[in-house]
Amino acid sequence: MAEAIRGLRVNVVNGCVDLIQAKANLALAREILKTYEDLFRINEARVNAGSVSPLELVRSRVAMLQFRGQVQRAQLGVTRARTRLQGLLGPQALGQPIDIVGELKVPLAPATMPLEKLHELAIESRPELQTVRLTQMRNAADLKLQLANGKVDLTYGTEYRRQRGVNGTSNSMGIFLSVPLAVNNKNQGEIARVQAEQRLYARQLEALAANAKNEVTGAYEAFVSARELVESIERDLLDSAKKARDTADYVYRAGASSLLELLDAQRALNDSMQSYQEALGDYRRSVVSLNASVNKEIVD
Repeated sequence: MAEAIRGLRVNVVNGCVDLIQAKANLALAREILKTYEDLFRINEARVNAGSVSPLELVRSRVAMLQFRGQVQRAQLGVTRARTRLQGLLGPQALGQPIDIVGELKVPLAPATMPLEKLHELAIESRPELQTVRLTQMRNAADLKLQLANGKVDLTYGTEYRRQRGVNGTSNSMGIFLSVPLAVNNKNQGEIARVQAEQRLYARQLEALAANAKNEVTGAYEAFVSARELVESIERDLLDSAKKARDTADYVYRAGASSLLELLDAQRALNDSMQSYQEALGDYRRSVVSLNASVNKEIVD
């Protein structure tokens, strides 16, 4: 049951992260669409004033209409994420309005605990390993029982009788001893069965421990990689893309560049922002996976 709850918790938390990320993608798409709509209105006014050619208006309108489809896809992504989360929450949540309040961006947590310590925590606390350990304890008790059943049980006793009759009285005492002759039957089969189970459970425990270590290692590396990617995008990419787009917009409004250059800068900023939100979502999911692999809340 604990293992089933662990898996369900991972799925539910990831479902919440997916919904938060889908809502963030939708908000970003609407914000970018507003930028294209503003650009279209500006070009419409400039065309009416005769300062730019009608081709500029057509290009800006095409870019705006193309991104409207992106907004619709983002809205569909929110609906799908909400439906998946409702399914994870059980039948009582189906058909009920459900939402997750929160921001996709959270403070990045440092990886302060060494990997070896995480391995030890996982082996100690993971439910499937605890199950095998309890089974080993039961098997050890079963082995003691089968060894006891294979030994000879001696039955002995005494009796005393007093008789009185017409011919007189008498007193007698008896001693009896019963010893089963187990020549070929010393419960060898059951003892061998339990010993084989002991070896099997030992191998199972080794395999599960190795699998837990591999899972923790993979989750830890994914966590470190996702955190470094978020830091790299925040440090190197976002500001540069925003400055490039603002510069292209200023130059275009001044009439010193073409619309295509502005659209290229806007597209680069769009890709950067979408990559950033994907990285944030991957980071949140890597935290969930790392905590689940150790079966403890080691990262907030």
